[in-house]
Amino acid sequence: GKGQFGIVSQAVRCKRGGAKEVVAIKMLKFDFLKEGFPLEALREITLLSSLRHPNIVRMHAVACGSGEAPSEWHLVMEPAGHELTTLVKGARQRPMTEAQVKHLMLQLLRALAALHSVWVMHRDLKTPNVLVDDRGLLRLCDFGLARRVCCGLELDPSYTTSQ
Repeated sequence: GKGQFGIVSQAVRCKRGGAKEVVAIKMLKFDFLKEGFPLEALREITLLSSLRHPNIVRMHAVACGSGEAPSEWHLVMEPAGHELTTLVKGARQRPMTEAQVKHLMLQLLRALAALHSVWVMHRDLKTPNVLVDDRGLLRLCDFGLARRVCCGLELDPSYTTSQ
């Protein structure tokens, strides 16, 4: 898939002892000398390195290109299936059952509850940022716009985003 800051592709990770596993590689591209390291990428790396939940995509490692000003960084993550967008579009030909929809919603709400329990707001919840694998396991991804909020901060319930 392709996102705002990079391209996600699949690869095989060779582990110690010769074991192999399929991983997703999110390649971040930016002009380091001109722009510096993108704040959104830093936030995503920081949050993903601290979050552990079955319904939140897991980051295994971060790797960077070589040189004095590396402009290519890679986030090595667990593969998490297809965008929810694809599943929703496919439901036009083969509708999901009520039980399937409830199961997906429950997983999404569990992911959000896990985030909110550690004062993290995702802020970019949309179908391309919700991944579902072939077994029906849902994972929330793309934490570039996520923010950690202070535990005592008053939130304005009347505030809405532009989209």
